[in-house]
Amino acid sequence: MKIDPHYFFLAGSVLVASVSQVLLKKGALNEYQNWIRQYLNPWVIGGYLLMFASVFFKEKLTARKLVGIGCIVLGMAVFYIG
Repeated sequence: MKIDPHYFFLAGSVLVASVSQVLLKKGALNEYQNWIRQYLNPWVIGGYLLMFASVFFKEKLTARKLVGIGCIVLGMAVFYIG
């Protein structure tokens, strides 16, 4: 039985995305002195680097995904403003 190699890319991209979410959550649990340190710390930078690395696993960035990213960023902005 031959296994399609695309399954390995699928599993790899899911693993990378999961690890990046764990890193982002670990960074969110810490208290920081100001808002810039909240985003420029090793946990958050590592998490976003891994998240963007999933693009190298041939995950296409579609208009629907961009709308989702926009909704997340807008939600973060509303949370911090209000």
